[in-house]
Amino acid sequence: MRQSPGHSLTRAGQPGVRDASGLRGDPAYPAIVDDVAAETSTDTVQAWFQRFAPFAAGFFAVVIAAMLAWPLLPRRYEASASIVLLPDKNNDPSSSTRPLQPAPDDNAIQSDVDFIASPALAKIVIATNGLMTDPEFAAPPGFAGTLATFAPVLAPLLPPRQPPAESIVRARLQARLKVSRDRRSYTVTFGYWSADPVKAATLTTSLLSLYMAAQGDRKRDAVRRTTGWLDERVALLRSQYQSADAAVRSFLETSNLIDTGAQASLDHQLNMLSTAMAQAKAQVVETTTRAAMLQAMQAAKTIENAPDILLSPAIQKLKEARAAALAKPGIWAPEAQAIDDQLGAESARIVAGAVAESREWIERTSRLDAEVRSVRAEMTARTRAQLHLEDLQRDAKATKSVLEETLVRLNNQTSLLRAVAPDVEVIAEPEPPLTAAFPNPLLGFIGTLLAACLTGAVTMWRAPLLARVFA
Repeated sequence: MRQSPGHSLTRAGQPGVRDASGLRGDPAYPAIVDDVAAETSTDTVQAWFQRFAPFAAGFFAVVIAAMLAWPLLPRRYEASASIVLLPDKNNDPSSSTRPLQPAPDDNAIQSDVDFIASPALAKIVIATNGLMTDPEFAAPPGFAGTLATFAPVLAPLLPPRQPPAESIVRARLQARLKVSRDRRSYTVTFGYWSADPVKAATLTTSLLSLYMAAQGDRKRDAVRRTTGWLDERVALLRSQYQSADAAVRSFLETSNLIDTGAQASLDHQLNMLSTAMAQAKAQVVETTTRAAMLQAMQAAKTIENAPDILLSPAIQKLKEARAAALAKPGIWAPEAQAIDDQLGAESARIVAGAVAESREWIERTSRLDAEVRSVRAEMTARTRAQLHLEDLQRDAKATKSVLEETLVRLNNQTSLLRAVAPDVEVIAEPEPPLTAAFPNPLLGFIGTLLAACLTGAVTMWRAPLLARVFA
């Protein structure tokens, strides 16, 4: 470093710092100023380096540690499958009203979600994929098992231990299952994660296949149970129909309703008896009135003026004989008396005949009434039997109708069993993931940067203390 002779290059109170304020008239002033500026810049850089060296040490230590640890971090690959739950098609797969069937509600969707995460399916997944011998899932409990689980590359270096129970493997598998549903739709997404992307996709595929098969089996079991119930119902209805049909046939014979001409005969008899009954009642009125009139005139001694007496041929002949006897000369009293006695006897006979005729018509009317009542009673019994027969026929017809409908449903069960399909539509098949879900490079970079900055700041803050400790 050049120095001008005879001039001091230090300030008062600040040794080592050159001061060129008194050298402005010196010919070498520009060179002296450059030397002073260069020395000042070097001192500043050294001061900044000394101050930020601890920060850089802490920062780069964290960055280097993160770079070394990044390849050793366990990878987590997630495979997923997406399905859409559809309305129940089990009732009639060929029905044209399928869009009108009710969509699954929240309870039904939650039931499917719970079934996907059920231990029953997990147990079959374990058996299907041999997870009881998989080091990732069958690692023994404890620190060694945890280390083998999160760092499979170290599993061969660990000492062998007793394999865990199936419940532990199932719990580990269940812990790696993710099931979610979209609350705004009927979509359900589920899948497993693993350190191996192919294994994650394989486990998810197994779970999807088992879920689809289990839903189909449940629907087929429901169809089979329905078929068995329909078989029992058909046997019961067939027995009931046979009994009802036998009851109809038996009642037809016992009630004589099988004779279809009996009703027409009864109608004809009732018609004739009703006509005869009406005529007999008219004769009863006529003969009763006539007999009563004759008896009244007989009691009043005016019977000879009765129309029946006047029109009687016998009375007329007796009256002619009496007139002829009265016309003879001689004693006529005994002969006339005899004729008068005959007239009285004939009149009494006419009155008795009228009374007897009246009683005969009354008796005939009574018998006709009894016959009419008998025919009507038989017709009433036949009508009641007909009503009962209609009830029996109605029951038999209803039983037959239900039997035929049940037979149709039973015949449809065969085609329904063949057409059973899960009420699920797969919209995304599980595939081996291309990138790991953990660790995330972006999040790792951001976290490493923040940790490095924080470590550098703490190191810079505690640098004097560290310098005294290590001095």
